[in-house]
Amino acid sequence: MKIVIDNRHMDYSGGGEHVRMIVSLLSHFADIYVTQTPQFYCGNDFTATNIHVPPKQYQGTFIPDLFIYVDYRHYVKPIGRVNAQICFYGLKKKVKGYNYALCINDFVAQSILQNWPHVTPFIIPPFFDDSLYKIGNKEKRLINIGNFFIEPDGHSKNQHLLIDWFLSSGLPESGWIFECYGFKNNLSYFSTLEEKVRLSPSVRLKPNAPREDVLDALSKSQFLIHGMGYNRKKPEQTEHFGLVAVEALLSGCRPIVHQSGGCPDIKGCLSYHHFDEITSMIQSEQSNPMALRHHGLHFNYKQSLAYAEAFIHLVNEKLSLKKVSFGHYFSLFQYLFKKK
Repeated sequence: MKIVIDNRHMDYSGGGEHVRMIVSLLSHFADIYVTQTPQFYCGNDFTATNIHVPPKQYQGTFIPDLFIYVDYRHYVKPIGRVNAQICFYGLKKKVKGYNYALCINDFVAQSILQNWPHVTPFIIPPFFDDSLYKIGNKEKRLINIGNFFIEPDGHSKNQHLLIDWFLSSGLPESGWIFECYGFKNNLSYFSTLEEKVRLSPSVRLKPNAPREDVLDALSKSQFLIHGMGYNRKKPEQTEHFGLVAVEALLSGCRPIVHQSGGCPDIKGCLSYHHFDEITSMIQSEQSNPMALRHHGLHFNYKQSLAYAEAFIHLVNEKLSLKKVSFGHYFSLFQYLFKKK
C-alpha cells in the first residue's frame, strides 16, 4: 500500500505530534510519501516514532491507495483511491470525496458525526514512551505547560488567568510554587505575564526550557494546572485531547483541567468549572503517584498500533471495491497544477 500525506497545518507540538504518531503507526503497514518536509516525521518529542523507512517526497507519479490530508479549515480535492483527513475538530467545511476522519479521541469523533456528513470517524489514540517519564520526590509545586500566546477569539492556555488565581488562592502563603513552561510565541503577552509576577517569587516563568527540564519539573510537581477552554464558548477553542495531561499522569502528577473539550475524559484528570474550585481540589488530594501513572500507561504504542492496523484493514476492504479510473488521474492533474 502507498500512502500520501499532505500536511498543511500541523507542523508543531501538540497536534503535530499526533500527526507524527499516526505516520509512525501507519509506516508498519505501508510506504509513506509526503508532499513536503519529510524530515519532520522522523522526530517526536513524546516517543521514538519507530518509522521503519523515512517518508519519501511525493512527486505525483502515482495514484495513492490512501490519501491523507491534514488541515484545519480548508479543502483540497482528494486524489486517492481511499481518502482521509487527520482531524482535530470537525469544523463545518467542505469534505466532499473523503471517506474517513482520523481522530484522537471520542470528543473529536463526535464532532465529525455532527458536522461532516458521509465521513466516518476512526479513532487512533496517541502513545507515549513511559520510560521517558519518572516519578521524583514530590514537592509543593504546581506546573503549567503550554506555549505563551493569546488569541481573543481562539486558542489560549490562559496563563494570565491561572496566575491571577494562584496569587489570590492562599497557596503561596502555604509554601506552594507555580511554574509555567512553554515557548514564547507572543512576546507582548509574555511581557504582561512578567509584569504580573515581578513581585511574586512563588510564580516562576520558564520560557523555552529544554525538554529535560520540563520532564524533571513534572516528576517533582504534584499537580498540572491547565487553563485552556476557560471562557471559551466554541468547542473547537477548547483542549481537544491534552497530550500534556498524559505526560503528567506518567510523572505521577495529577492533572486539573477545565471541564470542556476532551481532556476531562482522560482517566485520572480532575476538572473544574471555575478557578475557585481548584484550591479545594489541591487541599483535599490524597496523592498516589503510582496510581496516576497507571492511567497514563494506558496510552502505549502496542494499543495504538492495534487501532492503526484495524484502520488499514478497513482501507484494504474499500480498496478491493475501488479501481483506478480516469477521474483519479484528472483529480491528480488538478491537484498538482494547483500546488505549483
